[in-house]
Amino acid sequence: QNYTEAIRSYQQLLQLSKLNAMHTEELKAYEGLSNIAVAQDDHKKAFEYYHEYVNIIKTYFYTREKEQVVKRADSEKALFNLQQKTNELENEEKRSGLLTYSLSFVIIIVLITLFFAIRNNRRTNKINQVLAQQKGEIEQKNTILEGQKYKIEQQNEAINRKNETQEATFREIERKNKDITSSINYAKRIQESILPTEAKIAEALPEHFIFFRPRDIVSGDFYWFTQREGKIIIAALDCTGHGVPGAIMSMLGDSYLNQIIKSQGVTDPQLILDSLHLNIGLALNQEETQNQDGMDIAICVIDPQKKIMEFAGASRPVLLIQDGKMEALESCKLPVGGFQKDRERIFDKHIVDLSKPTWFYVYSDGFQDQFGGLKGRKFAKNRLEELLFELHPKPMVEQKKLLNKTLVEWMGDNRQMDDILIMGVKLHY
Repeated sequence: QNYTEAIRSYQQLLQLSKLNAMHTEELKAYEGLSNIAVAQDDHKKAFEYYHEYVNIIKTYFYTREKEQVVKRADSEKALFNLQQKTNELENEEKRSGLLTYSLSFVIIIVLITLFFAIRNNRRTNKINQVLAQQKGEIEQKNTILEGQKYKIEQQNEAINRKNETQEATFREIERKNKDITSSINYAKRIQESILPTEAKIAEALPEHFIFFRPRDIVSGDFYWFTQREGKIIIAALDCTGHGVPGAIMSMLGDSYLNQIIKSQGVTDPQLILDSLHLNIGLALNQEETQNQDGMDIAICVIDPQKKIMEFAGASRPVLLIQDGKMEALESCKLPVGGFQKDRERIFDKHIVDLSKPTWFYVYSDGFQDQFGGLKGRKFAKNRLEELLFELHPKPMVEQKKLLNKTLVEWMGDNRQMDDILIMGVKLHY
């Protein structure tokens, strides 16, 4: 079954037999190549080799038979001439005593001719038997080839039917995907409509940037802003999940922030988080279902009159820079929402003096958790903090551009892993 070596050997035999007119060996070579092609399911080549095999038989053996027939005809002609000569000798016998010798010679010639004729006849019969046997083998192999051809046709038909089914399935999936994508794009417009405009934020915070990059069409990260009773309230939220699930949670978070702050008038960040946690738990029936969905949040309440900022967070810090020094104000380790019966939520409040130039940043964990770089690792929290400290003296617009440039270079060909949100603000009252 070493077909490569076998093919090479048969082809060498074929070349030698053609050069030396070794017709029997040439037949063996073509027959061997045909059998190998059949074993390899290459029926086209098998048929071509066997066709050459039959042509040699026809060319060689039929030519031999023709030569024998010609020889027999020559022999008969010679016999006829001998008979005429014998008649002449008989006529001359009257004139000489050589008749006896002439007749003996004629008899010998006849016997020799008969001997060769009989021998040639036997050879012809053997050739006919070989041809008949080979014809039967050819017909048998043709029958096998026809069966294999039918089997291949059946397999091709089955493959075509399968391909048609797959194409129909693909078209259906494509249609459904188009419908889903259209719905999600519509949801994106709804989600974008609830986000505060850059112009509105710029009225209260002239020096700020918002670097917002959803992973999918809609986002589980979102930012929130309002002004109430002379205070500026800004928050960055990272909801459970991303895409559609995260977007649903973001709508829930936005709704409750509007209710707590705008309707109920709560401006203390600690109380805002307490109320937000309670409302999400009730909305998702988390005591009964033990549902763990919730959101990380950093919320800052700026009082320009008192020149202070109050901060409270749930699983998200605020990065504060003053006098060339950077400090991360920590938050509660647990998010708002989610059912942890044995763990109490305590949202500590920090108060920051704003009487000197102050930069602060609130952000989700999407940037720091993004994989990339030469070793395919996460960007990391420490690297992000160092980057923000390095960029903070620059104008806010330039900071946003450099953050985007850094992220794109870090990601390379990697897919974005999560929604990304960073908000930077500079204050100098």
